[in-house]
Amino acid sequence: MEEAHRNIEPANQEAPREKTRRLSLILTATIIIASSITGYIYYTEYYPKRHLRQAEAFKGTDDYSKAIESYKRHLSINPNDLAARLQLAKAFLKQDQMDQAIEMLTTVLRAGNDEKDLRKQASELIESSYSALAKQFGQKAKTALEQEQHKLAIKAYEEEYSCLQKLRTASHSPTIQQKPNDYYMPFVLVRVLENRANLAFAYWLDEAFDKSSETISDPLHTFGTTDKDDPVLRYGLFASKLRDLGSKAFEDKEWKKARSHYGGALINYKKDTSEFSRAAIPETRYDIAITHWNEGDFWKAKELLTALQKDFPQYESEKIERMITEANKAGFSDWAEKAYKDGNKAFDEMDFTEARRFFHDAIKYFIKSGIKDSSELLASIRYNIAVTYWNQQNWPKAKESFLELKQKHPKFHKDKTDDYLNKLVEIVRHTGEDYR
Repeated sequence: MEEAHRNIEPANQEAPREKTRRLSLILTATIIIASSITGYIYYTEYYPKRHLRQAEAFKGTDDYSKAIESYKRHLSINPNDLAARLQLAKAFLKQDQMDQAIEMLTTVLRAGNDEKDLRKQASELIESSYSALAKQFGQKAKTALEQEQHKLAIKAYEEEYSCLQKLRTASHSPTIQQKPNDYYMPFVLVRVLENRANLAFAYWLDEAFDKSSETISDPLHTFGTTDKDDPVLRYGLFASKLRDLGSKAFEDKEWKKARSHYGGALINYKKDTSEFSRAAIPETRYDIAITHWNEGDFWKAKELLTALQKDFPQYESEKIERMITEANKAGFSDWAEKAYKDGNKAFDEMDFTEARRFFHDAIKYFIKSGIKDSSELLASIRYNIAVTYWNQQNWPKAKESFLELKQKHPKFHKDKTDDYLNKLVEIVRHTGEDYR
């Protein structure tokens, strides 16, 4: 019995150690497994997104340049993370890096077939990006025009047009919620019409007139319009710019240049059906007539004013009627002045027959211009006519002319006229001829 007891005792001493060893192994295995799981989680979840967290942190402090770099590093590890690409695009937009933003958003739009919300956001951002980019090019073109850099302005307006074309496509994307039927007109098409007018104007300033006409007349079928509903507003916008240009030349008294600009404006006003353009047509025609008036071409002014009165009888009727009358008088006065000048020249050259012809024309035109028959001006011309006869020794006609002068203008050169008539009496006495 005692022997047996001694044999059992060692076995009982080994049991606690075995148990301890097993517990130690289990604990070690647990630690290893936990570490493995932690490591797995770290390397599969936490570690790959460390750059993403950095990007978000930089974005929170408005440090978008560093945020962009962190997003790029994240995407180099996780190229399929469309949400991160969307955030990178937003960071690009904050930095006004439109081209990069649009490229990234386009990737999201194309790859995110199963990400409806991401695609919707991307599409809307593309739309707003093209809108902003178009605005930038438009401002660049405007600045170039102000600096008279016409070719640079043309290039910028063409870039703006390209952006508006892409904006039109984006605004009709099926990923965007359904818009009302009139969405496109106020938000895109009006900007397109302004662009066409501005580009045509830039070509006009660059004296590329054919290209200007081609640009403003180019159909906008790519923007969803047809020949029947062609938005003619662009013609009115272009015409107004040309008319302003004409007014500036008018103020500078550059009548020919003003007329050229007014003529271009008139052509385009006629293509627009808006009330504003219709009202501008008679006004512009009047402006053109006045350029001729100011150049002294009264007959052309009268012709245009008469046509204006016929086509628009209600437009400034009293003023137009008065100006037609004045143009008529001024035209005859102009002719009279020329005839009088030519008559004096012929007189100085002793071509008395030709001088007399011009003097008679001058009297006729001066009377039609409104000069009274009893005026001193006509008296002086009649005196000159009488003298031409005297110088040609045409005594009967000389006597007749001096007597007419004395009758119509009794006080004009009275002494000289009487002297000529007395000399005629002496001539009759010596020649024996009767010139009564």
